[in-house]
Amino acid sequence: MKYLTFYAFIFFCACNNQTAKSKDNQLPSPKDTLICGSATDSLMLVYAANFTPNKIDLSKTMPQDLDSFLLHTDTLCLQGQSDYQVFVAIVLAKLFYYHLRKGDQSYDLQIMEHGGAKVIIEGFKEIAGYRGQTLEWFGSGAIMNYIDQNKRLRDNKLLDSIARKVEAEAEMLERKYPFKETR
Repeated sequence: MKYLTFYAFIFFCACNNQTAKSKDNQLPSPKDTLICGSATDSLMLVYAANFTPNKIDLSKTMPQDLDSFLLHTDTLCLQGQSDYQVFVAIVLAKLFYYHLRKGDQSYDLQIMEHGGAKVIIEGFKEIAGYRGQTLEWFGSGAIMNYIDQNKRLRDNKLLDSIARKVEAEAEMLERKYPFKETR
């Protein structure tokens, strides 16, 4: 009987310890909005710099920690950060470059509006002046026009590097698929 009580006690402690550990590692619930502070701007730039797409769909290629960050941080807080435009532009420019490399084309961003990807895409629509417009198709290449029209974004070293890669890829695609005008 002593052994049975001892094993029951060990089992109970092990279960409670595992439950405590799993609670510590859980992501915050949607009602637990992350606090907006000075680190938010820096964190967005770190996420953008480390973002490396590996799928066409932004919602499926976004790392879980970035997705969670976007879903648990107040949108107004994100939009109020000084580097918000840079963050959005870097993520979408990297995605567009991936689209060119893997699919030889731009893809519709609107079908990717799920989870944190929706925050980025809707944010881009807002800052680029597309909010409220009914768009049949919203190509991922639109980010390059936005960058070209914004001096602050053009002067960003990482965005400049991505833009040069996009230009090189586009030139390669033009040679691969020459456009012939028909009359």
